[in-house]
Amino acid sequence: MTKLVEQDLRLKHVKHYYVDYKEIKGFRKNIVILENVWFKYPRTLTYVLKNVNLNIRDKEHVGILGPNGSGKSTLIKILIGLLKPTRGSVEVLGVNPRNRRKLVGKIGYVPQNPTLTFTSPTVFDEVFNTAKKLKIPNPEEETENVLKITGLDKLLILDEPATYLDYKAKENLIRILEKIRKNVTLIIASQDPSIITRLCNMMLVLDKGTR
Repeated sequence: MTKLVEQDLRLKHVKHYYVDYKEIKGFRKNIVILENVWFKYPRTLTYVLKNVNLNIRDKEHVGILGPNGSGKSTLIKILIGLLKPTRGSVEVLGVNPRNRRKLVGKIGYVPQNPTLTFTSPTVFDEVFNTAKKLKIPNPEEETENVLKITGLDKLLILDEPATYLDYKAKENLIRILEKIRKNVTLIIASQDPSIITRLCNMMLVLDKGTR
């Protein structure tokens, strides 16, 4: 039973409570926490992100909306640990996302232009070729082992997923995401409000680096 303990019954207006949130049915913890995040690229004076604060709970579906240059992709790269904030703190699934080893298998990320990141026609080939480049012994066997233990991620992040898609392909993508979103926390950065309104229950609007 949830514990609500009033520390001093003599105080009429000021009360202090201890709440054991884990005992509250349906309570969902924050799995993404940004506090006072600022970011500027090296050798530049302008901040791309300015004092961004954000809490995302488990199984929430969040859309990041804004025009080109508003800081959407920069924010996404901070969330997955590719960039370090100039100021402020970031926590994803309880850890600093720069510690990517602890997040392996927990975060799925689709970049704005996948062809710049993925070079192979299949997932197996992509993992196998990476294993060979890293000179891992028995790369084919290791690739099979990795794919066997890889399941659905806890957090799925998509950066402009509808870029280069025609209407039919975009509708197919939305249907796929509608099926899997109930099991994951979903973050979508897009200029397309139609995707965000259909898939997300929370919206973050960025304008020149601020929300």
